[in-house]
Amino acid sequence: MKLDFIVKNSDNYLAHIDGVGDSKEKLQDHINKTFKYYEKIIEEKNLGKVFERFFLGIFDQKEGYSHFKDLIDSVILFHDLGKINSRFQRNKLKNFELDLIDLGIEGEHSILSSFIYVYIFVGKIKKLEIDDELKEKFYYLIFLNAFVISRHHSDLSDFSYSIHNFFDLFIDERSKFYKTLKYLKKDKNIKEEFFANFEEITNDIMDLVYDFDMDFSYTDFKKSKSKEIYIYTRLIYSILVASDFYATTDYMNGYKTNLPQINKNDLIKIYNNSKLIKSIRKSEKDKSYEKKENINDLRTKIFLNAEKNLEEEKDKNIFFLEAPTGSGKSNTAMNLSYKLLNNQINKIIYAYPFNTLVEQNKNTLLKYYKKTSIEEKISIINSITPIEKSDNDDFMKDWDYYIKSLLDREFLHSPFIITSNVGLFNTLFSNKRKNIFGLYQITNSVIVLDEIQAYREDLWNEIIEMLEIYAKIFNLKIIIMSATLPDLSALLDDDKKRNIGKLIKNPREMFNEPLFKNRVKINYDLLDLGRIDYDHLLNHMKENIGNHKKILVEFIRKKDAENFFKILNEEEFFYQYNILILTGDDNLRRKAQVIGQISGKIDKKTILIASQVVEAGVDIDMDIGYKDISMLENEEQFLGRIGRSDLKNDAVAYFFDMSDEKKIYKNAQDILTLRNKDRRKDLETKDFSRYFALKLQKAKNDRDEYAYINFEKDLVKLNFEKISKHMELIDDNRQMVELFLNRNLRINGKEINGSEIWTQYTNLIENKDMDYSEKIVKLSEKKAQMSDFLYRISKRDFVKCIGKANDIIGNLVYIEDGERYIYRERLNYKDENDEFEDII
Repeated sequence: MKLDFIVKNSDNYLAHIDGVGDSKEKLQDHINKTFKYYEKIIEEKNLGKVFERFFLGIFDQKEGYSHFKDLIDSVILFHDLGKINSRFQRNKLKNFELDLIDLGIEGEHSILSSFIYVYIFVGKIKKLEIDDELKEKFYYLIFLNAFVISRHHSDLSDFSYSIHNFFDLFIDERSKFYKTLKYLKKDKNIKEEFFANFEEITNDIMDLVYDFDMDFSYTDFKKSKSKEIYIYTRLIYSILVASDFYATTDYMNGYKTNLPQINKNDLIKIYNNSKLIKSIRKSEKDKSYEKKENINDLRTKIFLNAEKNLEEEKDKNIFFLEAPTGSGKSNTAMNLSYKLLNNQINKIIYAYPFNTLVEQNKNTLLKYYKKTSIEEKISIINSITPIEKSDNDDFMKDWDYYIKSLLDREFLHSPFIITSNVGLFNTLFSNKRKNIFGLYQITNSVIVLDEIQAYREDLWNEIIEMLEIYAKIFNLKIIIMSATLPDLSALLDDDKKRNIGKLIKNPREMFNEPLFKNRVKINYDLLDLGRIDYDHLLNHMKENIGNHKKILVEFIRKKDAENFFKILNEEEFFYQYNILILTGDDNLRRKAQVIGQISGKIDKKTILIASQVVEAGVDIDMDIGYKDISMLENEEQFLGRIGRSDLKNDAVAYFFDMSDEKKIYKNAQDILTLRNKDRRKDLETKDFSRYFALKLQKAKNDRDEYAYINFEKDLVKLNFEKISKHMELIDDNRQMVELFLNRNLRINGKEINGSEIWTQYTNLIENKDMDYSEKIVKLSEKKAQMSDFLYRISKRDFVKCIGKANDIIGNLVYIEDGERYIYRERLNYKDENDEFEDII
């Protein structure tokens, strides 16, 4: 696109200043550079096919695609046209080559860019010889794209059909849109032919705006295609922001963005040459796994069964992997994800429910890829891991080094990502600009989702519906795995169910294998007593733990775990035991220490008191367990921490009832717990179909409830902020603060002073001269160092029990006398009465 289609003296218009060597960038050059990066993204991520699927999905026809693609291309080309605003040139770019014309929008440019886009393309579409229905849909798309342009320097707001939002700019005061473009007519630098048919086109636009605002036009179209349109808008926004960011970085720093690729042959070759996979292939060849003599034979059977079923259903986009706890699901999913890689699918994303599992699975991958070319391609992206530094060769300047590191992180460049489910869902549903940066990078990927049922079941409808559409249009292969996996396909229409494959056709066959089914004996003696107290539990343990060396006691309230920990420490009977505790109050360092103490062989009998932080995926193997009942899937996850080795034959789990789970779980009912005899049978037989049928029926009923109906309405209105809030996986409304407790710690043989770490962090925050990229990377590194001193508590507890801070940065609270609040290397509040909240 040549800028002189609108202005007479295009060389006088600037896009940026203060680039490398204090250079000035012409607006035409920035447009060209942005479009080149756009084309590079399209090619490397094969987005042409994605656009085609969007067109078919939204328009239900093939004719007209070239116009659809032209509208998308022009989002990139027009995104900064508003910089022809002479006030922007004067105020922001110190460009005095142009006469100052007051457009009534001060120094803005994004909204003017969107106005010009609407003006040009409503006029173009009007001239097309296409049917009126298709033309009206294109008009709607024009406004969507203009909205994206208007927001490309900010978060996605609400594109609704009321005067209070985007269309306010078109209809208020006989239209700010109209007035702004009319002002342009006074600018002697703007070509007169640009305003040909001005009155006719602007009147057409106002009519369209009125129809959209009153919700008269194509209501059925917007409703039936609302999910596709929502995803389309987010993707175009992501592509525009990325292209613009790369082009601007190129100009400002001279750094040219390249998207890293992974060598799929090396990835798979190294994996297949590992001891584990060679053993599985040998067992496959000689069929020795069919003897089912040990648990590894069963793991091999599941591995091969899933592999075979994947080959038969490769055309599907979503796969369920349901297999028992301890059956090697992670390794099976790894093999499956490699099998799904091809010329189109070139990225792998593993998402886990907790950050501890993210770290744990990175370590598992490093068993295969440590000190290989693949290692540097594997990235952890979450809230607690520092931004990984890119290789800094002799030809890379320091600022290149930090820019590349930051871009790789924020735009999800790595070809192999390990992240949290929350992080992935932020990319898919958040309205925040920083979270949508890398959405385009999600396309053509394999995604492994672990334990998705652990999150809000009131979102099951929305999760499976949105994932199904994302997968189909983005060409995703999504593997959802768990030992307790609800059949979410039951929530889909019949035509969409066909897009889901099951990798274990008969999971019950595996669950009924004695080595899985009978691995842990289940005892309900304590549960049958009804609601019990600490003394009942204490006496039962004294009588039944015998010579077991590793004992796990899990409570659903953190307060109960803390109280019982104190009781055991005061009981003479347990003096011979090493008594540990793990709850949400423990920071990452403490969690790692505790898990390390109970992993593998131990010299001293050990009791671990815990809240539910130990349930999903934590790699511990206990001999005997006690658990306060909650929901059935939690009980199965708990059993997964006991008797994991088939060498043990006396593992036992005792269930009891102490706290009311209804205060913790929103949808808890007695029929869903072990108080119900049918649920006990489900747990013993490992058949959770009846249990999840009850939950799925409730989820179906919830479709008619207030929240789901509003979600559907918000999709139609494209209310991005409300959708973002609705789709948060963790429904936690508590106000939390992070405590930085200043102490002296010895870490890896080195004395670390907390106050020095804090000072370094605050100095970084206050540094106004450091390059942005360098600052963000160094802050992430410092925040990781700070994790040894950080504890997360509610603001209520802080005010009531601690009260006074020595320094505060946002929600980060610095306590100088941190040792005062530590007891036995754990966070300890002062107020005995309000010491611990009733939270997990």
